[in-house]
Amino acid sequence: MLSHMANPRPDEKQLAYFALAQVRLNGGILEHPAGSRLWKEAPLPLGDEVDEFGGFTIEIDQFDFGHVAHKNTKLYICGIAKDKLPPLPPKNLSSTDRSICGNVRGTKRCTQYQREYTPDNLIYWMTNICERMLLKLGKGSGRRPLLIENEQLEKNWDLIFGKKKQSRMDTIGQNGNSGDHYEYELNKSTGEVEKRFRDGFEKPNGEQFGNESNAVES
Repeated sequence: MLSHMANPRPDEKQLAYFALAQVRLNGGILEHPAGSRLWKEAPLPLGDEVDEFGGFTIEIDQFDFGHVAHKNTKLYICGIAKDKLPPLPPKNLSSTDRSICGNVRGTKRCTQYQREYTPDNLIYWMTNICERMLLKLGKGSGRRPLLIENEQLEKNWDLIFGKKKQSRMDTIGQNGNSGDHYEYELNKSTGEVEKRFRDGFEKPNGEQFGNESNAVES
């Protein structure tokens, strides 16, 4: 895992969970480092497990797809059966003088570009999977069933990732304080917005969503 090399914004960490919700809603692939905490924290199915969304996880080495170094990656896939995936490339048994962190004897550390880029062959392979998903849906088929209404999904997006960044100060006037006691966070599985308090989680109700902007404007 490369968490020690990353310095993401607090809201950027929620992108993984938003992407997970979208994959489960619409079908698709979530790509993440094999050693990431996400696989245990979400949690996501491993090995031969299949979750309630029909999703499963496979592990690949991007070196087999043309990466300059061995890069173990897990793919969480929804919308297609595992036996319908295109064949994986053969194992690349050649040597390399590069490693992700440079801690493998006889190798040099990858540049930032080399660490982050995705090999073309892996892009083509994942695109092939998505094309097979579309063929499975067929003409006139809708997307996977939503766990929440479209309106709520759009509101969730705007609150966390929209152009107007949600401010903790938006709660002024609602309860007479600065609002510093909580922040918005995306639910890991459903895509719903929840408020994270210091004492735990509490879902925002209609009154909290409906009255905040009015309280600020007044």
